[in-house]
Amino acid sequence: RLMLALSAACAALPFVMAGSIASAPPLSEFIATQHFQPCYNVSMLPSLLDGAVQSARLGSTSFKFGLKGTMSDMYPYNNDDAPWPENPTSLADVVASSQVQKLLTNKLGTNFTTVTLWAYAVGEPDSPFCGPTWPIPPEKLAVHTQQLEDLTVSLMTLQSTVESYWIESWENDWATRCGPFGPTHVPSDAVRQAYAAWLTARQTGVERGRKSFCRMRKGRLSVATTNSPVDCDDTAAIVAAAPTNVYLGAEVNLVADCLTNTSCGNIVREILPTTPLDYVSYSSYDTMRLPQLADALDLISSQHNQTLASPERPVFITEFGLPLTTVDPTIVKQVVDNVLKIGREKDLARVHWWQTINNEKLGNGGVCSAKDPPNHNPATQNGFWTTKPDGTLSSVGVYLQDIIAGRQPFPS
Repeated sequence: RLMLALSAACAALPFVMAGSIASAPPLSEFIATQHFQPCYNVSMLPSLLDGAVQSARLGSTSFKFGLKGTMSDMYPYNNDDAPWPENPTSLADVVASSQVQKLLTNKLGTNFTTVTLWAYAVGEPDSPFCGPTWPIPPEKLAVHTQQLEDLTVSLMTLQSTVESYWIESWENDWATRCGPFGPTHVPSDAVRQAYAAWLTARQTGVERGRKSFCRMRKGRLSVATTNSPVDCDDTAAIVAAAPTNVYLGAEVNLVADCLTNTSCGNIVREILPTTPLDYVSYSSYDTMRLPQLADALDLISSQHNQTLASPERPVFITEFGLPLTTVDPTIVKQVVDNVLKIGREKDLARVHWWQTINNEKLGNGGVCSAKDPPNHNPATQNGFWTTKPDGTLSSVGVYLQDIIAGRQPFPS
């Protein structure tokens, strides 16, 4: 009874690992950026690779980018010498493209060890849970499972500096609104059930991919397992032995309204407890300015239904950021410090600033489009950047680079 009582008490503790800061990820891995839909290029490299180099310039070894069938829309510039596949049939086809191969096999010297991917099945809607058919037909779910399985095998097979890939999709609380992006426009039961089925199909694909890779290697995943092969039906054993791992997660973005409201209707309350996932990430705009960011991370962790293969640190902040063109630099620093400090205290895997190269026109002008020519005028952009159009680092870029390098103290 005493042991049961102690176990129950420990389970109720807030999400923080006592004494874990000493063994936390290095700052180069913890502090990260990302790169989507750039308004401009800084170099003559293709858009995707240009952003990767600018991210690594900060000293960061973690990076996030998008993976889907329409890569030329997301990364449009300087692709003549390395064109994107015109008609890919799967995510594995996109990974096989020359640009992604060059990035992931470290031909650029970026030395990334952690890569997060917004990945969507090629040839399928990004948000199939939005209908028009509910539930999602089994044959359609099977497509998502198969593409995630093949993607997992492709990533685990690469000879790379990358040790882990984290697969997710854009802000799932907004995505499940299916158009009207209001916080109070909660998804219908049909959308929620379809979303959970879609997540499960993707998680199943990653788990099958691990097992397929293991069987291809006959259980010999590392030097340590040469004479003692891994059981390829044991996904946790595969993750423990494999030199490169792939994880599947959900990206939540509306958590603040759920801190005290158990019937908020959002993913953190409605989906996470009943849908096993390797990890959960948080696009943290609703709490990034506040001390309540810590409470939001506690709630995510307590609701997360982990898999047997979940990583040691199964929660991270996948987005935080401000438009540097219009926001007071003092406020920007306060937000950055708040996220870094709380993120470290909660022993997160990492935090991703949005983003490396700006993707938004000034004010409510919308996002930059592949149809637009490169825009090097900073006055016409919102300034979500660590590298500005002239190639110099922004104030946030300098600050993060200095913290990683030890030239600035970590926020306390």
